[in-house]
Amino acid sequence: MFIALDRCGSVTTNANLGDIVYLSESIPNRIGTVVVGRVLENKDVYNQLEDPNGNLHMLRRGDIIAGVLGSRKALLGHSGEVPEQIEVGDRLHILNIGGVIGLATSSSPEVGPALSIEVL
Repeated sequence: MFIALDRCGSVTTNANLGDIVYLSESIPNRIGTVVVGRVLENKDVYNQLEDPNGNLHMLRRGDIIAGVLGSRKALLGHSGEVPEQIEVGDRLHILNIGGVIGLATSSSPEVGPALSIEVL
């Protein structure tokens, strides 16, 4: 299935994604796998995505975004990990402004819970 992207995180730079991408039903749970998801909520803080050109874009519920699976440990943001298994429809989180995607394990009180996405 093909889908149009609203935003690509800067972590996808080397993937050279176009505006329209092909979605596979098989999603390897490896660091570096490009994942496409639909933003599930609006947030007032920690709600932006940096694109491959370094520009920041506000994310809104319904936006289709591309990011990359990864783990992250942070004191002033979100920490998370790559889940053991990933399927279409799963809920994951945007762990940083560049578009690292994973399963949030903790968040700083200053930024609140991580922004959720539905894996497409």
